[in-house]
Amino acid sequence: LANTAIGVGCLSFPYSYRLGGVVGGFLMSLVIVSLMGYSLISLVTCAQYYRAPSYQALVQNSMKGNLGKLLSTFFGIVLFFYQYGSLVAYQIVVGDVFPPLLKLLLGEDSFWCTRWVVITLPAVFIVLPLSLARTLGALSAISVFSLIALGYTAVAILVCSSVMIGSDPRDDIDWGVKFNSKTLQALPMMAFAFQCQVTVIQIFTELQDHPTPEQGGGASLDVSPSSDDHAGPAGGDTLEAPLLPPSAESSANAWKLRTMTKVIVFALMNCWAGYTMMGVAAYLAFGDEIESDALKAFPNSSIALQIARVMMGLNTGLVAYPVNLFPARQALSMLIDQAKGVTPDANAGHSSFLHHLTLTLLIFIPCLMVALNLEDLGTVFTAIGGTLGAIILFILPGIVRLYTEHDRASNYNPDFGSGSKLSNYVNVIASIIMLSFGIMLFVYTVGTPFITVNNGGK
Repeated sequence: LANTAIGVGCLSFPYSYRLGGVVGGFLMSLVIVSLMGYSLISLVTCAQYYRAPSYQALVQNSMKGNLGKLLSTFFGIVLFFYQYGSLVAYQIVVGDVFPPLLKLLLGEDSFWCTRWVVITLPAVFIVLPLSLARTLGALSAISVFSLIALGYTAVAILVCSSVMIGSDPRDDIDWGVKFNSKTLQALPMMAFAFQCQVTVIQIFTELQDHPTPEQGGGASLDVSPSSDDHAGPAGGDTLEAPLLPPSAESSANAWKLRTMTKVIVFALMNCWAGYTMMGVAAYLAFGDEIESDALKAFPNSSIALQIARVMMGLNTGLVAYPVNLFPARQALSMLIDQAKGVTPDANAGHSSFLHHLTLTLLIFIPCLMVALNLEDLGTVFTAIGGTLGAIILFILPGIVRLYTEHDRASNYNPDFGSGSKLSNYVNVIASIIMLSFGIMLFVYTVGTPFITVNNGGK
């Protein structure tokens, strides 16, 4: 799960502290990580309730009928372009990270140091083959690299920043809460750094259904579907009714949900700790000179930072890019199926290699073209994090959770979750808060350019 989140977004955290101040940035990061945690837990809870194998299927199953199909199509389009922006950002980082190091090794005028070569060659010969993986589980062997890259980069930035702070302390540091017309720009940047909603349901689906004896689960439970499964209020195994599992299956469902909740909390806390270290340290070292890509601010002569640049660049190419291309390809495939009148996910995982390759290239090539002509990460983070990101990360999870809580309250089943009225009220309130936050983020991001124009560009 952390693989999806750890990427270029973490490099914008110091800039977020510049926008909000030390205390302000810290408080905003707590708000974001809390809302992101609840959003992720809501998605897997609802996905289990409706037995949805993907985010897009969850939207359709929970909304029901023509509304569900319409919103599922809308979500597929939003998801595709959101992931498209993320993939562009990952390739921009590769173009930012490797040229300085290569120039030290090969010379300033070397052909191999030009930006388009540095982006294109790794993309074609490393990223593309990895992106052809059929499942997220196929990338598990390289998953640990994300945490290693984040840990090393956080420590390297902390150490180098500490040296710079000690030798030349800044006088433009805002230790409190800074609030102006640009402060809220930090929120979509921070949200982008934690985003993993698009893959969390797929990861949850691939998680084993019950504990093994070695994990303390005792004997294995038979949780295979049967004709005796209880159906939801519509009375049948359809996309329009949640399937309420029998009591023999409920313990396995509860174990799986608890395990995934622990995974979510652990992943987010690790990311938040690393991001906070980098954010505070780099902001204290550079103050108002810090950029949206923190590694750009540090001198190229630092070997430790050069290694950090390489590790983050490799992480975006070897792990983050292929992992995030998976849901983009899945969304594109489902949109094509819907256009042809085929039931979404009906042929998931069984398409021909040529079909799989074609979908991958339809995403890969345009992303590469845009990355070669765009260099500002802050523009990407703010644009997709505050608009499409607000919909995917907060608005839709809030709506889906509200629909699910309504169903659970109307069709009480003590074998599924807590089922209590108190938990229902708490989740409804939390969902409304998350939904409202997403709407605020969206309106702010869309309205900011118009406000800037009316204020004479300030």
